[in-house]
Amino acid sequence: MAITIDLTGRVIMITGAAGGIGSEAAKLFAQTGATLLMTDISENVLSQAELVNQSGGKALAVIADISKPDEVENVVATGVRELGRLDFAFNNAGIGGIGGALEDLDLENWNKVVSINLSSVAACMKYQAKAMRKNGGGVIVNNSSVLGLGAIKDSSLVYTAAKHGVIGLTKQAALNYGPDIRINAVCPGLIDTSLVADGGQGHDDEWFMQRIPVGRKGLPIDIGNAVLFLCSDMASYMTGSTVLVDGGFLLS
Repeated sequence: MAITIDLTGRVIMITGAAGGIGSEAAKLFAQTGATLLMTDISENVLSQAELVNQSGGKALAVIADISKPDEVENVVATGVRELGRLDFAFNNAGIGGIGGALEDLDLENWNKVVSINLSSVAACMKYQAKAMRKNGGGVIVNNSSVLGLGAIKDSSLVYTAAKHGVIGLTKQAALNYGPDIRINAVCPGLIDTSLVADGGQGHDDEWFMQRIPVGRKGLPIDIGNAVLFLCSDMASYMTGSTVLVDGGFLLS
């Protein structure tokens, strides 16, 4: 028997929604009847939201730099004002980091990556939690990585550090906010997105494919499915968890 998730009347905020995992997650949630609050620094988020609206869904796009807390606050406030509430959030936005030896660490890049991949998640959660509590609670899912659970030789120091930070932040916030707000993290492996195409994981596809038991790259929808599950009542007893979606990569 097929299981149907109905989120009609509920609102989800998705960061990094202009493409890749974010836009695919948005399309998936739209199919459940959820209303979307989509944000990204790229203007492409406007066209992604329009695609949802044209297909019969409901989406509001707000262009913002989520590394700036005042812009995050504005996105949440705009969403609540225009859409009436906030029930779910998928803090997905992130960038890759420069690799290299520790003694060659680019501190400017360090600050930029930490700002976007970690500090922005804390800022988003701050304002999201405040909005969610006004309607009785909600669910937050933060996007970490396999590099939040371990390390891969020659990968970016700052990317790995920031993604570990996301998991620590998720666990502590889940403890602090339970039972009102469930907070979990999803940890993607090699996913077919621009981040991977740009070499953001530090190795080429062939290196990864030799280490993935299921024999393929992950797709953005694979992560979207995990996020949808975590937001649904099927995961009602899960908080502070890290859900690994890596095709078995970390088994090797």
